Formats: sequence, C-alpha cells, structure tokens
Amino acid sequence: MMIRFLFIIWLVVPLFSQAQSDTASIFMLFRDTTGGKGTVNIHQDPLIRFLIDRDIEIHQRQRGIKDGYRIQIFSSFGNDSRDRSRDARVRFLTKFPDFDPVRVYSTYEPPFIKVRVGDYRNRQEALEDYREINKSFPDSYIVKSRINYPSLYPEKE
Repeated sequence: MMIRFLFIIWLVVPLFSQAQSDTASIFMLFRDTTGGKGTVNIHQDPLIRFLIDRDIEIHQRQRGIKDGYRIQIFSSFGNDSRDRSRDARVRFLTKFPDFDPVRVYSTYEPPFIKVRVGDYRNRQEALEDYREINKSFPDSYIVKSRINYPSLYPEKE
C-alpha cells in the first residue's frame, strides 16, 4: 500500500512544478500567428504535457549523451601511438577546416588510442560525412558510440 502511495506522489508532484519553460516554448511555437501562417489550437489531456515535461527533465539530466555514431579515422597501440593520433587529428582538421574541432575526440581504450570524429544521431547522417572523409582516410569506418547529442537548431546556439 505504501509503495502505491509513493508512486502516486511521484506522478503527481511534478504536475505542480514550475520547470515547464522548455515545454512551454514548444507549445508556444505552435501558437505563433506571425506572418499569416494560421493558428493551431491544441486540445489535449494535461497528462500529455506532464509526460513531455518528464521526458525533457530526464534528457536534461543525461546532459545530451546518447547512443549514436562517430567516424573512426585512427586506431593504434604502441609507444608512438599517442604522437600518431595527434598527427591524425591535425591532418584531419587541416583537410577539413570547416569541421568543428570540438567534435574530434581522442580516446584511450586499452591498449588502443583512437581518434573519432562527429556526433551523428543515426548511421545515415554519419554516411554523408563518411563518404568525404574516407577519400582522405581510407581506413576510416563508422562506429557505434556514445555521443554528445548535437542540437537540432545549431543556428540558435
């Protein structure tokens, strides 16, 4: 009985929280009437808004880290692998100057040092860049990885 009571409290308390600014902006976007675009009226159960708020809150706690894809351009082990990984990184950024340097990752997974680039939500997004990168780095390939989820609206950052 106590577990049921706690579960109900867990569901109801967030309904009264004020952490709905992100959701409010999403719903306000639908109500925008500028430019004669028309009007959208949303008739929905309040539980839907609660569930969306809950989802946003969970994703904010995870800080945007999700499963996705990256392109691995270098992997090696040995005494000089750290220097060679730096060289691969510099060579990549030289050949692709428009690529965001923050999205080039050097990682150590014993015994390998790897250089991976990009944060792609799905394999198709990764394939677009892979086709170009593979011309300069023929040993590159797409790998499943934990990524820093890129913004859907990069112009707003």
